[in-house]
Formats: sequence, C-alpha cells, structure tokens
Amino acid sequence: MPKNLLHLMDLRSLKLTNKSFVSRAGKHSHSDLVYSVRLSRKLGDAYIVLEHFSTSRPDIPLIQLEYNVALLQQHLQEEDAKLSLIFNICLYSGKEPHKGEVTALDLFAKPDLIRLYWLGGNQLANLQQDTPEKIIRDEEVAFAELLLKEGKAGNFYKLLNKYGYLLQKGTLPYMEVAILYILQQDSREETLEKLKELTNPRYKNLVMSIAQRLRTEGREEGIQKGIQKGRQEGREEGKKEGMHTRTLDIARNMLHNLKLGIDVIQQATGLSKTAISRLRRSVPSPA
Repeated sequence: MPKNLLHLMDLRSLKLTNKSFVSRAGKHSHSDLVYSVRLSRKLGDAYIVLEHFSTSRPDIPLIQLEYNVALLQQHLQEEDAKLSLIFNICLYSGKEPHKGEVTALDLFAKPDLIRLYWLGGNQLANLQQDTPEKIIRDEEVAFAELLLKEGKAGNFYKLLNKYGYLLQKGTLPYMEVAILYILQQDSREETLEKLKELTNPRYKNLVMSIAQRLRTEGREEGIQKGIQKGRQEGREEGKKEGMHTRTLDIARNMLHNLKLGIDVIQQATGLSKTAISRLRRSVPSPA
C-alpha cells in the first residue's frame, strides 16, 4: 500500500466487514475480504478490498470494478455520508507470472482520454430543467428531446399538435424510431391521423406500415392471451369437476357405509339436501 495513503488511515478503526453483493442477474457474490477504515483529516471512510486470484486473467480489473460498483451502491443505500475511497489489492498466487493488466485504465488504448472523459464525469442533458423553447434550438435532435420530456404525459396528439412542425424540417435520422415510439405509446386514431398529416410525405407509408404492424401484433397478442385464458379456464374447470366428483364419492360412502343422516352429510360436504337425496336413491339397498 502506498505510504502516503497508509499515513492517512486511522488503523485503530480498521475492521473486517461482512459485505456481499447481488448482481442485476440475481447472482450472489462475495469479495474475498473487505475492510473499512476511517481516514484522518476528516476525509471520511474508505474500504480496502482484497481479492485473491490463483490464475492470471486479463479481466481482473473488471472483476474488481464490478465489486467496487456493488460496494459503492450498498454503501450509499446504508450510509448517510458519501464514501471517500475504495482501495483494491489483488492477491495473486498463480504458478505462472501474472500477465494481465493491473488497473482498469490499463485496459484502454488511451488511458488519458478515459481519465478525462469517462472518470471525469458525465455530460448531463437536463431535459427536466430545459424549457421547450431552449430545446427547440437544438434543431435536428429537438423533436426527440421533446418526445422524452413531454411524452411521459402520454398525450402524443397534443405533443404533435404543438411541435409536429419539427417533423417537416428535412430528414430526421431517428424518424422511424420516433414514429414507432409514438404509436406504441398512443395508438388512438386521432394520433395516427395527426402523425400522417404532419410527417414528411416520404414517411407516410412508413407511418401506415408501423401502425399496421402494431395492430397485427396486438391481434396476435390478443389471440395468444385468449388461448392461454381458455387453457387456464379449462384447467380450473377440470379441477372443479374433479373436486365435485370426490365430494360425491365421500357423500356416497357416508350414506352407504357409515349410515349417516342427510343433515350431517350436508354439513360435512356442502352438498344440497336434494343432491344427497339423489345419491341415496342411486345407492343400492343391501341384500
């Protein structure tokens, strides 16, 4: 461990944690050892992650990065304060010399670009804060941004009525995706007609083609749901019939073998007196 980092650690606070992580795929994983330690100079808390590898592999930094992300997510959910540092230690004990990369930056051809533009932060396009007037100035991408900003209300007819003129400005590279998105979210006839009215003539056939495809998919989905519902109802009906047959068998046994009265059988089985009387008539008298 670098000496300057070691000097920042309050080693009296060093303790082993019990950290485990669940990936998005549902896979449960444990890092080998995770220590927490408090940093001096009011720098906050840090984690030291030790991972043991017995074979040399090129993706070791990615495995460590996966644990780091899960650890950071867990920390943010459980703690109020932000985490100051995660320090990784790879414990390698393979028979062959380690030939993989040591850090995630080493996996890239241009680490300086990654450090500056990937680790340096994301470019935020804040549609929630931007006004429609500002978004319109983005020209070619303006309609896509308005779809994402205003479309969450679900009224695409209103959106098209107000900003549909943007669709007539040349050829938008995302036109097919935009049409598909609109019709998937709002399949009303008035929205389709408004879309055909405003769209550049070369896209009218595309609008109709997508609308027809969605209708066909909707019908097919409805048919499949109907088949599944029919199968489920059939299973339930068969189950009910089986239970009713079993109840009748129990009632016959109570009548014929146990010689119980109708009132007792009715209370035990839930059958009506009429049904039990029919069973009594159908049971042969002993010889």
